[in-house]
Parts: sequence; structure tokens; C-alpha cells
Amino acid sequence: MEIDIFDIGMTPGVQVNLCFDPSSPRKERIAAFTEWLHEEVSDISKI
Repeated sequence: MEIDIFDIGMTPGVQVNLCFDPSSPRKERIAAFTEWLHEEVSDISKI
């Protein structure tokens, strides 16, 4: 016997949370990494 707890569907996907100190002296590195990460996640979501 199967019981459905919630009558809603879920869409699979990728979620990435990036936390950093906005006053960091490494802002350029963080920006480059963030851009790269967005590109990678975008490529994954195309699959």
C-alpha cells in the first residue's frame, strides 16, 4: 500500500548557494568563480 503524503509534484533541478564576504579583498576571484559556476550549472541544466 502506497500513501501519498503531499499531492504535489517536484521538478528536479540544481540549486547552488554561494556565500561570501562582500568586503573581501578577493572580489575579482569571487566574481570569476561565480561566473564559472553559473556557466557550469547552466550546462548541466541543458542535459
